[in-house]
Amino acid sequence: FDPSVPSQIKELLSPNGLKLFKKTCFGYLLSIPKICMQNQAIYLLMKYELNASGASYFSTELKGQRLNFGLREFVLITGLRCFTEVTDFGYTPDYDSKIMRSYFPNKEKVEKSYLKQIVTNKSWVNDEDAIKLCILYLIEFFICPSDKDNVGLVDHFRFYLVDSRQYATYAWGIESYKQLIESVRHRLNPFVHSYLIRGFTLAMQVWLYECCSTINTDIAIRV
Repeated sequence: FDPSVPSQIKELLSPNGLKLFKKTCFGYLLSIPKICMQNQAIYLLMKYELNASGASYFSTELKGQRLNFGLREFVLITGLRCFTEVTDFGYTPDYDSKIMRSYFPNKEKVEKSYLKQIVTNKSWVNDEDAIKLCILYLIEFFICPSDKDNVGLVDHFRFYLVDSRQYATYAWGIESYKQLIESVRHRLNPFVHSYLIRGFTLAMQVWLYECCSTINTDIAIRV
């Protein structure tokens, strides 16, 4: 998870491109200020996780007070879409992506690191393509990051959603939330020496500090 992605996109896009991006369903995310991820805060939550954590939520106890983090809290914080009326987006595995053909020629699969290189170097020919590439970048590195150190491939289905503009109706909130919950629930144990947190990690950090106004001041004081 890279909390600097929204700020990067604002600096990379042209004035017109930025104006157009802000009109997309992800435009509001560019208003997020630069925030430092505090991994120790996430570790604290995981350390005091309750065994009662269900498959669809995360429970922890701090100073005798139980805190539950579920889809409701995640959506309130992120604003990401958590439902869709579309069951068939019309995708087929042999779909010929315009973005892939234009910027990743002769590649059947696109590495995330290569996508990052294209975006950060502003290697696009027009604002329309810039927006599509930045949306992919936002999804892969901010909304639904899933791999460590940029390792991995961009899902071909995501190229299709961006090419067809159906990304606006896709339930990104559900996908990102599932990634996050599955990566933090019951991950700390004596037999595991490392773990990888996926999804929109910032949501859990914000949730913790929002809760700080109602829990014991021995833990934190909201200012």
